[in-house]
Amino acid sequence: MINGITFIIAFIGSLLAAIEDLKTTEIPDEIPFMMSTLGVFYWYIYSLNIGGFQPLLLSLATGLVLLAFGWLLYLGGQWGGGDAKVLAGIGFLMPFYSWFTTGMVSLYVTFVINLFLVGSAYMIFYTLVIGFIDKKVFPAFVKSVRGDIKIVFGIPIISLMVVVLILNTVGFIEPIILMSTFLISLFITLFWKYAKTIEDVAFKRRIPVSKLREGDVLFESKKWIGLTKEEVRKIKKTRKSVVIKEGVRFAPAFPLALIITYYLGNILLFLVI
Repeated sequence: MINGITFIIAFIGSLLAAIEDLKTTEIPDEIPFMMSTLGVFYWYIYSLNIGGFQPLLLSLATGLVLLAFGWLLYLGGQWGGGDAKVLAGIGFLMPFYSWFTTGMVSLYVTFVINLFLVGSAYMIFYTLVIGFIDKKVFPAFVKSVRGDIKIVFGIPIISLMVVVLILNTVGFIEPIILMSTFLISLFITLFWKYAKTIEDVAFKRRIPVSKLREGDVLFESKKWIGLTKEEVRKIKKTRKSVVIKEGVRFAPAFPLALIITYYLGNILLFLVI
């Protein structure tokens, strides 16, 4: 069930988070906090009206599960804390559940699948745009590929050999499968090299501490968390310069994934069918 009211709140909240993320690289805590609060309040009132607390409990369960999932990504350095909180806010607002032809499938699982599929496409587009803007990226990428040419082609060749061995065991070898395996492995390897180049060239900057500001992330930090005003003041007293890092501003993937989930459902089904 996707409730129209909570969907609109979730979409507007995630859209505001995306705008702030693109403008400042930071998502204000007030946005996911309001999303979560409104979600819990709405489903509390809804539960009172129907005389049962299943919707409220489902809201709490979905929000907490998604918060835990997002927080694991944050602790692993893959997401910012704001991304994890927005994901939780969507969960509290939209305790997804529905019946599909294949049985009872939780829609928040569908949403997470869509989020990462959309997010992957978005990150590829984002990094390509960064590469066109920063003229140092592509020369550095070419140099990186030339320096690791054995790895770049070695991984696809090894992948191809593994697939050949597997197909030989079942007595079925299809040229299109072999070609696809090699090309997909080559693309993944090249994109991995390109992403590493983006991180080292475009997302890494040394700046004087006079330009350091609240919300910047130190390159040495394992977690994606911005500096506080107090931390900035302390750093300015002890250092002359610091290396900060930027990253793909992931928040725009949330409203995009919401729209796709609302209108199309699980887009993975469209890709595999």
